Amino acid sequence: MSFPIDASPAPSHRPGSEVSAPATVVASVLDYDILCVIFDGNRGPQGILTNSDLVRCALISRAFSEAALRALWKNPPTLRPLWHVLAPPNLKFPKKDDETEEYFDKIESAGLHKEAAYWRRLVGYARHIQNINAEHLFDQRDANLLELVLHENGTGRPLFPSLRSLQLSPTICTIPSFCRLFASTVRNLKCSIKFKDEPEDNEELRVLHNIANAVGSLQGTSSQLSWIYVEKRAREGLLASKAEVELLHNISGLRSLQNITLRLSAIPASTVFSLVAIPTLIFLELGTVVVDLAVPAHKTTSPALRVLRLQGRSTGLLATLRGLYAPVLRTLNVNVTDLTSTPHIFSSVAEAVAKSVNPDVFCHFSAILGDWTVPNALERLTRILRPLAPLRALRDIKLSSQSPFLPFMASDAEFADILGNARWSQLEEFSILPQSPYLGAAILAGRGQSTSTSR
Repeated sequence: MSFPIDASPAPSHRPGSEVSAPATVVASVLDYDILCVIFDGNRGPQGILTNSDLVRCALISRAFSEAALRALWKNPPTLRPLWHVLAPPNLKFPKKDDETEEYFDKIESAGLHKEAAYWRRLVGYARHIQNINAEHLFDQRDANLLELVLHENGTGRPLFPSLRSLQLSPTICTIPSFCRLFASTVRNLKCSIKFKDEPEDNEELRVLHNIANAVGSLQGTSSQLSWIYVEKRAREGLLASKAEVELLHNISGLRSLQNITLRLSAIPASTVFSLVAIPTLIFLELGTVVVDLAVPAHKTTSPALRVLRLQGRSTGLLATLRGLYAPVLRTLNVNVTDLTSTPHIFSSVAEAVAKSVNPDVFCHFSAILGDWTVPNALERLTRILRPLAPLRALRDIKLSSQSPFLPFMASDAEFADILGNARWSQLEEFSILPQSPYLGAAILAGRGQSTSTSR
């Protein structure tokens, strides 16, 4: 029995029956009603189908209505079910890794993307895809097939016009037509630059450059991108590469972004200010921030920023905090990563924080203050806390250090004095790690603080 290779809708159906079960003949071929996987919550997460599920549907089209096709192809687990649309007759979807190479070779050599009927069917399915999850596709053959269909589609209408979310591996980011995935409809973007194996020389920079160009291609368009996450292998540097600077510049040009997470080798402090100035930005996480010579003399206001997470060298973080004013910031996490003996670094961070936030709004502060190896770099706890005393909305303070030389020293009298003068009427948790033997539990009890939540 043969079925038409076509992506056209099912025959006419009654209004409201768009999610009805497939025709009886198809149910007998599939051996079960696949739509139950989507619409029956008792059989697993709704809308989540396996590769095998979609492969069973890949060669049958008229059996499903347009609404059913949208549901089936909205969120494929990977791109591989789409490749099966171009599989020659009788080619089975591989179930084992050692069968994959032959499977891809047969699809590429068949060249069925050149056949109008096959191509219409692939485009008919691709137009419903809203999420491309290729974060774990490290096989170059996946990238080759994606390049093949993107090249065949050309630069006109996007192959994935409904695309909302992109999750890409570094292998996918190497193909020449990579930028064509970046339709203006994309709202969420995650790019990993963590290769499965050790990358070749400059391969990481080449991928980063491709991502920067792709993001740059969205400038001047009606881009809906609101969430971006780019992660490189953990490797701190003192200078940012040209590709990293280019990426930061292009991201700052997207004025609708609300959530940015960038984990790169080096992020110059001066480029942070162009990011925080994005008027819609709510969440920003950056690592690793380093100091440079172009830090502005005046403060930059971040009008909507509510959560800020900074990781990097002490000089870079201080430059960033001193140049920032975030009137609605509620949460700040700071992680100093370098071995430093900078005098009064703890109190300097606290002073910069106090001048960067609104005391009636800011409520969550945590700091991991480096791995200290210089005993004379100690600061009294009171000196660190005093700049934070005017912050009336503070609910929790968490300070920690990776150094055995930093016990956060303070006498009971000193600690009682700072707590007595601070305006922390809403304080719920005060956490200090490593715990200092110099802090008396009686002081916390005397302030009416819960010893179960205060350390």
